[in-house]
Amino acid sequence: MVTVRNMAKTLVKRPLNALGLDIVPFCVKSTEPKQFKPSEANKFIWLSRLNINTIVDVGAHEGEFATRALQILPKASIISFEPLEESFHQLKLNMRTVSNFRAFNCALGDTNSKMEIHRNEFSASSSLLRMVDLHKEAFPFTVKETIETVEVKRLDDVLHGL
Repeated sequence: MVTVRNMAKTLVKRPLNALGLDIVPFCVKSTEPKQFKPSEANKFIWLSRLNINTIVDVGAHEGEFATRALQILPKASIISFEPLEESFHQLKLNMRTVSNFRAFNCALGDTNSKMEIHRNEFSASSSLLRMVDLHKEAFPFTVKETIETVEVKRLDDVLHGL
């Protein structure tokens, strides 16, 4: 019995066979899924192909993300925002040799104002939002916090004229 599938296979395979080529089923049978794990150096190489010229780093802390971003996109300009004074000073110190870097000591929001920030003893966990108990339970080193007042600005206002 000739099926449509067999007829299609014959129509495709016959001209290829005449050229010395063949189509065969390809099936990888494995009990464990194989995972592709790129090297650390190549993990974000795809980003360099996106022609990114400017990176806005909100909540920059001490420049951890900015430093990594510059390794991947060395020609990109980075504009960082960090509301905590101590972290901001360390950010500026860490990035002092980077010419295509600008930093602003403020949080970003939808209006220009002053707001209370929950400054955490682990400063990278600080936030304008109250930290939920689940976070504190999962990361006990983030339990202690103090309240500080920080300046909040609109992104449009900060970047106006740059």
